[in-house]
Amino acid sequence: MKRKKFFAGLLGVFALGAPAVALAEDNAAEFELAPIVVTATRVASDTKEVAAAVQVITKDDMERIGAQDLGQVLRLATGIQVVGGTGKKSINIRGFDSRFSMIMVDGRRLAAEPDQLFELGRIPLANIERVEIVRGPQSALYGTEALGGVVNIITRNAKEQSFNLSLDLGRYAHDKSDTGNYDFNFQSGQAGRFRYSLYASYRDSQPLYRGPGYTYQPYGWHRDVGTRIDYDLSPTETLTLNLSYGEERTNEITFRPNPSFLRRTLDNNRRDEQSLSYTRKAEGTELFFRYYQGRLSKDVDQLNNTTGALMNSGSWVRAERVMRVLEGRLTRKINERHTLVAGAEYRPEKFRGTAVNTGEGIFYVTYAGTTKQGSTAWLDYLGLYVQDEWRVTPKFKTILALRYDDNNKFGSDFSPKLGLIYQFDDASRLKINAAKAFRSPTPNQLYNMTAGQIGNPNLRSEKANSYDLSYEKEFARSRYKITWFYNDVKNLIDISSGQYTNIDKATIQGLEAEYAVKLGKNWSWANSYALLDATNDTTHARLPNRARDLFTSRLSWDDHKCFTADFWAQLYGSYLPANDASIANQRARSYVLWNLAGSCKLNKNTKIVAGLYNIFDKRDEDTLEMGRYWHVSMRLSF
Repeated sequence: MKRKKFFAGLLGVFALGAPAVALAEDNAAEFELAPIVVTATRVASDTKEVAAAVQVITKDDMERIGAQDLGQVLRLATGIQVVGGTGKKSINIRGFDSRFSMIMVDGRRLAAEPDQLFELGRIPLANIERVEIVRGPQSALYGTEALGGVVNIITRNAKEQSFNLSLDLGRYAHDKSDTGNYDFNFQSGQAGRFRYSLYASYRDSQPLYRGPGYTYQPYGWHRDVGTRIDYDLSPTETLTLNLSYGEERTNEITFRPNPSFLRRTLDNNRRDEQSLSYTRKAEGTELFFRYYQGRLSKDVDQLNNTTGALMNSGSWVRAERVMRVLEGRLTRKINERHTLVAGAEYRPEKFRGTAVNTGEGIFYVTYAGTTKQGSTAWLDYLGLYVQDEWRVTPKFKTILALRYDDNNKFGSDFSPKLGLIYQFDDASRLKINAAKAFRSPTPNQLYNMTAGQIGNPNLRSEKANSYDLSYEKEFARSRYKITWFYNDVKNLIDISSGQYTNIDKATIQGLEAEYAVKLGKNWSWANSYALLDATNDTTHARLPNRARDLFTSRLSWDDHKCFTADFWAQLYGSYLPANDASIANQRARSYVLWNLAGSCKLNKNTKIVAGLYNIFDKRDEDTLEMGRYWHVSMRLSF
């Protein structure tokens, strides 16, 4: 019955756009040009010339739907599920959960926690120009953590002067839980050889309760400030300095059954990052060097929510991650057929904390009358890669990449990737990819000594053999794409008898379909569907925290003067919750989320944006669907 309801909803969403298609025959506009991306090959390329599955979400897309965090942005992407688990929302790319998904800013790794579970709410949108998404393994260029895919956030260029201010207020229908989002960015424009940008943002939220006293997700505040300064040494050379600082303080209340009381987790995080890069561009050649560093400091206290006291004398953690990266890359067009990219990356990292058990770099922390011993883990990463784009014939192109990674704790890995593109004509093509990818164990998996999550220094890298095949076609007013993908994953890391160990193999495969059409001058309609089969080959059980079907349909209207409107729906079919002790209902379930957003440009400087999400008030404690939410924002631009 639930499956029938799911497909009934699917047909209902399609019905939204069907009448408009029939009316568009005589008024269809030419379909938009393909965007340029850099993430897939590290070379600025038309998406038609890239073998990997790529998607670009623009600043305009984000503003139209009133996105307030990266999670809302990525809900628009094909093949990406934004799913709940253990009190947080995270992304799942083609069936690979957050630990296999690399999130970057301008190609830089983040000083983040061991997986990307927390980053959806931490990265400010104030200075984002676009988000580039590459689905499928990218270890051949980016090494570890890119087994599932890459999300690369591209920040704004300050060549044009502008000032933008956004003030946003929102509320969940239940508990009258309010949110606030405030941000600004300033772009200087070109001033001689200089240009610079500044941004700042502040976000806060009140608790939203899902049971008698415990919350859906962390609540509290988060603030960021940053700058980018570009200096043109010459017409072909540029120095770029990036500085950023972020801080957050959140609370999360959970129910502890034995003994029975409410536990409040207080999480205080600080992240500061610096980057200096040099770029030299000449005819057919680009030389790039960059040094960047980041530090994440984390304080966690677990309190009895009634008394406000620590649960026990040891229920607190102090941790820090320090990352330094030196990288260089040379891109050279050898001739009309070959473009070569060669690069290297050296990344020493330090992890220290009161829950780290290495026996090295021992230190002591005293807090609330208790002294804890901590230790330090040093991990050194070295990566070397080369890529050749070979135009074999006018219709046939290959992209061959190979990367070698070495680590002082768990050895070396080779990651080859081959992409093939055959162009039938200017509007249709076939793309094939085959790759090997890996993910190195993280420090918490190697050295954690928390009860129930004991580290294992003998862990091996998780590895995958991956393949995909796609066909894409453009018409004057529409386009579509169909993709099949297959991943054979080995050495999956899981917890057995309270300790991390390599025990599982898995098969993750599926289909993706995309269809978009311009319905005349003012209307457009975009759809995506992903069918996922993710199975643990050892137990023959489905991998949890994934939906088997994901369908997104978005109908957009724009009068190109003052008003825009977007109406979109997302259908999660047979979603299986995370395998977590806090989740009572482990049954798969299907549901639909309906959303509406619109904007009104009052004058050339002022715009009002409003949104109503989860219109029919879907609530589910296990999937962290928190019910109806509305917001309204005023945006000033000069």
